[in-house]
Amino acid sequence: MSTFPCTTLLPSCWCNRVQQGPARTSALQAPIMLLSGHGDAVFTMRFNPEGDVIASGSHDKHIFLWRTYGDCENYMMLKGHKNAVLEVRCWDAVTGEQGPPLLVSGGDDCEVKLWDLRQKRAVKSFSERYQILTGVGHAAVRPANRCTKVFAGHVHTFEKNLLRCDWSPDGQKVTAGSGDRCVYIWSAATRALMYKLPGHGGSVNECVFHPREPVIGSASSDKTIYLGELAQ
Repeated sequence: MSTFPCTTLLPSCWCNRVQQGPARTSALQAPIMLLSGHGDAVFTMRFNPEGDVIASGSHDKHIFLWRTYGDCENYMMLKGHKNAVLEVRCWDAVTGEQGPPLLVSGGDDCEVKLWDLRQKRAVKSFSERYQILTGVGHAAVRPANRCTKVFAGHVHTFEKNLLRCDWSPDGQKVTAGSGDRCVYIWSAATRALMYKLPGHGGSVNECVFHPREPVIGSASSDKTIYLGELAQ
């Protein structure tokens, strides 16, 4: 990207803004980070409770672990599923309790696997009758009338993938993937569309909020993951 020197035609405060750019809102190395390495569509991703590690699952049958900060290094690969990995969860991200570094995953092979990251292998497998599409976690009590609001805008395309959604940690935003290759973020209170973020080259299958910073992560059928800063 070209840069232009400030001239006396602009006030000095404007020159500083041009040189510095928008204020940063996170500790990411850059406002947008691209994570690549999966060999096929990425269906799921999740931050750990501290927000410094990302787990992702793909149609390539593998689970990757990435560093959130710095160069977003892919530092571990877990193998064991016989088909696509459709869901990953950090164990203590669900319970809110700190414990051993465990990860749970569900796959198109109808298996749920519990991984011990110290041993880099699955220590327990549970066989099911159907694909494990979602819901690897603890059940919560729901009201009788489940549908209280509808958030519109995102679409399905020919891929017809499951498009997962997520709440922001403060409960003020809702995000979802979309078949039109964009990330959608709405206000939970007003249902107004706050962001429509392009960049992916395929269906966005899951979007998740960082647990501690204004960062959104997205996993796509284009085999990549994006991390992006959100304005405060």
